[in-house]
Amino acid sequence: MKIFIPWYLKMTRNKFTRPFKPIAMRKKSALLVSAPNALKDFIRTLPFLENLRARGSVSLFLPRTFEVFTRHLKPGLFEYFFFEKIPVLLSREFKAWQKRFQEMPFETLIETNNPANIHLPYLVTAEKRFAFYDPKAYPYYNILIKGGLKTLQDFFQFDKSNPKKIFHITETETRKLDKQLGKKHPLLFVAGPDDREWAGDKFILGRDFLPDADIAKIIYLCDAYHGPDDEWRAVAKLFDKPVLV
Repeated sequence: MKIFIPWYLKMTRNKFTRPFKPIAMRKKSALLVSAPNALKDFIRTLPFLENLRARGSVSLFLPRTFEVFTRHLKPGLFEYFFFEKIPVLLSREFKAWQKRFQEMPFETLIETNNPANIHLPYLVTAEKRFAFYDPKAYPYYNILIKGGLKTLQDFFQFDKSNPKKIFHITETETRKLDKQLGKKHPLLFVAGPDDREWAGDKFILGRDFLPDADIAKIIYLCDAYHGPDDEWRAVAKLFDKPVLV
């Protein structure tokens, strides 16, 4: 199978060279976005994805391991399709996804991994297929973006997103949560060893416990972050919290 796939890709690449109008995108398109395979990178794309909803319905194709984190996001933002393994052309899992997507009229495919998975365009019949610049990605992807996520945002002419909309944070809820925590500000969110001097109180992840509390919302409530470079630090940066190292 592994020997056959490169030959198959080469022999079928011309099917993706049909002409198209890259700027002509209907206001309510159906968009499929292949999310980054690393959770912290996925979190960094959330402002772009939230803005993308202005262009139509956004469906996310992402690893099953992200499912728990997506529960932190505002319900109804996106439609989720979780895969167990990264889809590989002609595999059993790939054929199952291809069958599932064949009735879905996706007009646009956006791949946010770099290098791009050139197997994904075989899953859907999207006319416009975005990826970050890589000569090997063409013609499987026919709109190649140089400069990363910032350039992709500029291409769509998006303004800065409000992360509170992504996590559905209201001031009323914030005041209630602050009262439940019962801690004094300035408040430091600690996601690793508690080895940092701090003038105020701390919320220690794994030690302090609040039933049904949303960790992302607690990070928003805190005044700074201290911990490893993981998904929670990515959330803190999304909220423009100072990161102490």
